[in-house]
Amino acid sequence: MRNIIMALGAIILLASCASDHLQYNQNQFTTLNYQKNIANSIDYADNFIDFDSANIPKASLEPGDMSALIQADIAFNQGEYIKAAPVYYYLSNKYRDPRLIYKGIICYEHFSVAPHDTARLNQLINLLVKTAPDSKLAMLFSIRLDIENGNLDTAKDDLKAIVKSNPNKTRAILLFLTTIITNDYDRKDSQNLEKFAEYVTDKYSDYPEAQLFSVASYSITADRTLLFNLLDSINVSYPTWEVPVYWSAGILMKDEHLSLLMDMLNHEIARYKNPSNTLQNLYIAALIRGRNLNQASAYIESSLKRTPHNGGLMINSAIVSYKLGNIDAAINSLLNARQNNALLDGVTDFSLASLYDYSHKYESAIQFYKLSATQSPILTPSDDLAIFRAYVNLGQYQQADRFLDGITAITKMTDKDALITKITLYTSLGKYDIAYNLTNAKIKMYADDKVMVYLYASLSGFTNRSTQSIKWYKKYIKMNPDDATGYNDLAFVMTENTKDYKEASVYAEKAYILSPKDPAIQDTIGWVYYKLGNYPKAQTYLEQAYQQTHDSDTAMHLKQTYLAQKMMDKANKVIILSKDVEKQQNEKLMLNQAMLILMYTQYGLDLSQ
Repeated sequence: MRNIIMALGAIILLASCASDHLQYNQNQFTTLNYQKNIANSIDYADNFIDFDSANIPKASLEPGDMSALIQADIAFNQGEYIKAAPVYYYLSNKYRDPRLIYKGIICYEHFSVAPHDTARLNQLINLLVKTAPDSKLAMLFSIRLDIENGNLDTAKDDLKAIVKSNPNKTRAILLFLTTIITNDYDRKDSQNLEKFAEYVTDKYSDYPEAQLFSVASYSITADRTLLFNLLDSINVSYPTWEVPVYWSAGILMKDEHLSLLMDMLNHEIARYKNPSNTLQNLYIAALIRGRNLNQASAYIESSLKRTPHNGGLMINSAIVSYKLGNIDAAINSLLNARQNNALLDGVTDFSLASLYDYSHKYESAIQFYKLSATQSPILTPSDDLAIFRAYVNLGQYQQADRFLDGITAITKMTDKDALITKITLYTSLGKYDIAYNLTNAKIKMYADDKVMVYLYASLSGFTNRSTQSIKWYKKYIKMNPDDATGYNDLAFVMTENTKDYKEASVYAEKAYILSPKDPAIQDTIGWVYYKLGNYPKAQTYLEQAYQQTHDSDTAMHLKQTYLAQKMMDKANKVIILSKDVEKQQNEKLMLNQAMLILMYTQYGLDLSQ
């Protein structure tokens, strides 16, 4: 449960806070210390695991299930929650042991985003309440269920009992309860939650976390009046405590209450002559999410006049400029951000390099990719690939080779793996002649290696050595008879370069049986049937492929199939992108990913929607 806060999808941003209440030390409300409060509250909740004291017997697992549990526990201890979760879910329902149920809850709390996973999380919470009703941990989780079901008195009694068990931890309990409500509460009902929030605020008024719980509750119910009144009250008692604003913003953004979100943030940011960097980031992030880009740009410009050396605002300016389609302005803003030490652990340089890369300024791109790699081990693999690609785009193949040789030496790759890596990278960049020559020079040495055989067959086809390609694809199929790709590629080469369409259809059908949902295979089998003159059957496969990818080759095949059947209206609706346009789209996609990394680092938010 240690990272339960992350279940909010990284939308809760903590910032510096303070209290003028004498019973609290102001320092505990600073950003770092309040983050510790949250972690400590989660750790404290883990201590509620009192199943043994409740005399609940441990489950006696069957041998096969015990083996599965051991594997799940290994994954759990290594933080691989997505791998362990379904095992705990199965074992929990089979054995109804609260220890297993709780581990399943922890797993799903870490990653559940899809409705299927969220449903399983809620099922496990319900199961925990049923199997260990007297456990403090079960009581803590059951409060949410009691509120949803209108059992407010039971919810109050449960909270009282938990607090009574250790009154010194009341703040931790209320903070943890806020995370539970935020993550899992059913948004359909509002009256019960608001009544319970009013009770918590009144009953536990000495604790700031009681007000935080109510802020989260009113944000869930989207009650503008109650939310704004409470935030005003918090501002009086805790004038620099910004956490409630961030918590509320996270909920409102998650629930798509963007109008209320902007009203709330406009209300809050107006309080300050010089808002904190984190509050400004949140405000700009919300404007971006609401597509109010011109307003965001105007706010950044006015703020920079007050604080002209604010590197964080320059990062914001770059993001907004990019969103507005002004690449040069984005580059200049990031250069200024660098000069003001807003490096973001290499992310600033990575984004700057990506912008140069997209603008085909490859020398500058290489410079900043290298700088990024020195700052961030996480970004280094992406930086390295981008540097290699930039050298190739410059036509500096010897430099590209030397750079790649340096990486393979550092990573201690075998000669074969280093060769395959180089061949694959050149192939991915469309440099088929270079990739073929590398493969051809070593194929005798690796004639029994499946990967090398496949690459040789493929590159023979790409370089118009059709007879050789067919020969080596057939060899590959014998070596790897369950790989659909081999059959598919062979069928396509035969269809394009021979008239052996019936034989090609045999290989295409085999590929389709092995992988019927692969659009590349659907395209091949459709094209084979076009060549055989079976246009209706070709149309069926090609339409399936086109709907998934809109690939230019598939589009051309589908259009020709329509024209062969005199379906002019349908043929005219098929969009055929040129290879240059497809390349531009791929370049823009890579840039989008780099800028999303920058936004996530800057805001802690996913603004991809």
